Amino acid sequence: MGKVYERNASIAHSVLLGIENSTVGKVEHTGVYGMTETITAQLNEQEMILDITFQSSDKVFQPVSVVYNKETKHIIDWK
Repeated sequence: MGKVYERNASIAHSVLLGIENSTVGKVEHTGVYGMTETITAQLNEQEMILDITFQSSDKVFQPVSVVYNKETKHIIDWK
């Protein structure tokens, strides 16, 4: 259960940072639980996508994709 919490907390933190920055590119962030890699791209004029991969000391988790509106900062889709 601990690893799930660590992953969820790290992914949520990366989503908030990604939406706040809204810049296209790749960012790596090392936190308390592990490292997240966020790749941000623009889908169209209004929407951005964040592809986030979390890696703990012993495991790399499957990536998460978040689509959001760059003007309103509202999340449209989370997979």
